[in-house]
Amino acid sequence: VWDFSLDNSRKHGESIEELSHKLDQYQRSGTKVNVNYIQQGMTWPWRSGTTYLVQSIEPMKTKE
Repeated sequence: VWDFSLDNSRKHGESIEELSHKLDQYQRSGTKVNVNYIQQGMTWPWRSGTTYLVQSIEPMKTKE
């Protein structure tokens, strides 16, 4: 577990609203997720709070 951010500048085409909704939905249901992210070399306060910027969130596939 680590801290990550949603990129306020949306430089990579991500939808902050969609990512935020998915995070909330999966957290409430207790669903485990895969988080795809990029790591920036530094933090820009107006852009994010960490160097880990979420690009997408998907539920983990269960083994059958």
